[in-house]
Amino acid sequence: MSNRWKLKYEAKRWRIHNQKGKDLSYHPNSGIRILVEDGYAFKDVNRNGEIDPFEDWRLPMKRRIQDFTERYQLISKGKRIYYKQGFAELPQDLLTQLQESEQVQALMEEDRAFFQEHAALTVLLLLFDQDDSVFTGDYIIQLFIDSLDMGVLDKVFYTIKKAFLNYVLQNRYDEQKNALSMTS
Repeated sequence: MSNRWKLKYEAKRWRIHNQKGKDLSYHPNSGIRILVEDGYAFKDVNRNGEIDPFEDWRLPMKRRIQDFTERYQLISKGKRIYYKQGFAELPQDLLTQLQESEQVQALMEEDRAFFQEHAALTVLLLLFDQDDSVFTGDYIIQLFIDSLDMGVLDKVFYTIKKAFLNYVLQNRYDEQKNALSMTS
């Protein structure tokens, strides 16, 4: 099967354009591997050589979150993510902003209760997929996974919070830019 994706280097990041699929980007020094299946490209964040359901952008977000929580033994309750050694918590104002973003609102139409319950993990996986970011979301999710394995998530969560905040700011900027272009 022929490739349905193209790779381009721009703004110190690699951009993958999947035809009729999700655009992805990653920083060349993040350790992210790219895997190809059915002609499409995917990020192999956990470096196991397989496209796991949480890495497969073709799957519904609910399925991806369920795989992520089962695989890494996480429990998500709104703004808290519980893991073996404790929990990490996002500020409520940040979660409120995230839940109001167009991308999360579209997901919530599918299953509002599920996405409100798993708000922090939803955003984490959106960060993983994100295309243009002020901060490298692919690095953050890899840091998240690695720190779970090492039992030090609470020590790196400040950096993860910064990534969430930058994600929200970028989404707001994009939404405002889209609104302005529609009125012009």
